[in-house]
Amino acid sequence: MTLKNIRKIAYTTILVTTLGSSTFVQANDNEQGGAEFRQTAQEFTANANKFNANGQPELAKIYTRLAEIKTHAATLADQNKSDAIDWTEYHALNEKLQTLQFGGK
Repeated sequence: MTLKNIRKIAYTTILVTTLGSSTFVQANDNEQGGAEFRQTAQEFTANANKFNANGQPELAKIYTRLAEIKTHAATLADQNKSDAIDWTEYHALNEKLQTLQFGGK
């Protein structure tokens, strides 16, 4: 197994774990307030830092923006305004992230 393949597997694991948990968070935001959104934002920030350290600033930038969106969503959830959260940019960034990392959906 080449180093490139190992990295792909590692990035896939990070992506699936993070994005999979964010879908769950969206479904449970009314029960938890913004706490789970903040947790996901922290995970995205950690991923951004990892990608910056690995010389992948474009991926880091996307993760940073995803963290900002989740932090804003947390604030709205805390105010019981979950219906006001616009996920349009979030989903577009996730799609871009998938394309950049894996060459497609």
